[in-house]
Parts: sequence; C-alpha cells; structure tokens
Amino acid sequence: MKKNILVLTLLVIVLHPSNGQPFKNSSIGVGIGVPYGALGLNTEVALQKHLSVSAGIGTTIFAGTGYAVGARAYLGKPDATWRPRLSAHYGINSIIKLDKQSDGQKFSGLSLGAGLLGMFGGKIRNGIDVEIIYLATTGGLEDEIERLNNSGTFSHIDTPGKIKLLLGYRIGF
Repeated sequence: MKKNILVLTLLVIVLHPSNGQPFKNSSIGVGIGVPYGALGLNTEVALQKHLSVSAGIGTTIFAGTGYAVGARAYLGKPDATWRPRLSAHYGINSIIKLDKQSDGQKFSGLSLGAGLLGMFGGKIRNGIDVEIIYLATTGGLEDEIERLNNSGTFSHIDTPGKIKLLLGYRIGF
C-alpha cells in the first residue's frame, strides 16, 4: 500500500510542469470503479487540453489493495461543463471471493471506457465522473473460474460480466 501511494505521488510530481504551475484541468477524486482501484482515490494530470494520464489506488474490499494506471482522451473543449471522454486503464479489474474465511483473489487486465466528466461550481472546481467500463482482458479470471468449477469443491461459479460502471466525485486543480 505504501509503495503504491509513493508511486502515485511521484507520478504527479514528475508530470507537473517545470515552472511549478499546475496543469489546467487536472483533478483528484474519490469514487468506485476500475480507475479508482475499485473503491478509492484517483488523480488525473492533464498532459495537454485533450489528453491526461490517470492513476488510482483503493481497496477491492474483498481482496486487498486495488490499483489502476491509464490515460484519458477528451473529446470536448477544456472549459466545457460536460466533457465526453474515452479511457484505457491497466490494473486490478476483477476479483473472486469464494468464502468468508479466505481472502479474495485479484486479477489485472486492460479496461476500456467511455464516459463524461462534468465540472461545475465556483471556478468549475467540483465535478462528477461517470463512465461505462469494458473489461477487455482480465488476467486469467476465466481460467481460474473454469478450474474452480472443475474442481468439484464449489457449486457452479458464473463468470462476472465484462461491463462495469465508474462513479466518482472530483476536485479540479
């Protein structure tokens, strides 16, 4: 956990411009979904007005720490209240939790998204983050579910859906 926070902090510091001024349209947020490490924090730093990098860390609740790193491409004007976007993140995007006694198992993969960032309030500093996420890869999740189903130890385990939702609250800086 400490290592992940250090990496996230270093990412933000490295991506700041040399004159010490923060990028316009950068933000930090709290929410649920893959870019938030399941349930946690996400920071987004604008590289230019239509492209940003993103890193998140949080809890999967059932399987320990979750993380995600990625990029977002914005389709609208930087000063628009609602900005449509596309995203790609790599990180923990699936878990299996079999019983109350054992820890869950995490799986990393590529997640692709389409959604909106809506910024409002004084100086457009507060916002909501909504996105539909498609789990393009899940790092062996299907193989593990097949293995568990064939083991005879558990009743049938269904493969979870590939479509997920992201919902968050953001503060711009």
